[in-house]
Amino acid sequence: MFNVESNRIYMADGNGRIVAEITFPETAEDVYTIDHTFVDDSLRGQGIASQLVQAAVNEITARGGRVRATCSYAKKWLDKKLRERIGDLAYEVTQNAATERPFTGEYDQQDMGGTRSCSNEQ
Repeated sequence: MFNVESNRIYMADGNGRIVAEITFPETAEDVYTIDHTFVDDSLRGQGIASQLVQAAVNEITARGGRVRATCSYAKKWLDKKLRERIGDLAYEVTQNAATERPFTGEYDQQDMGGTRSCSNEQ
């Protein structure tokens, strides 16, 4: 379905015209930045852009690289996948510098058993 080149994945129609494309140049050592995603109007709404980003991520990680994105579509796609993988709370803490709501009991009222003491106690 897709053609893979060194820093580009694309699809051409029967006439050789590019109808879908994603580019991801190496912008630092082992860091590839997805900077462009294109899907022709004739293919929109079929999930092609999502498939392109997934293919690029697969290609980059197979090379042992890290993924970055400046393309707005790819950034949103990566954020969505990260949120799905780690959950809403962890996403907010790691990506938006959020913290848990104070005194909600989620973390502050846990009885983990055992004995606890301050390090300055003797």
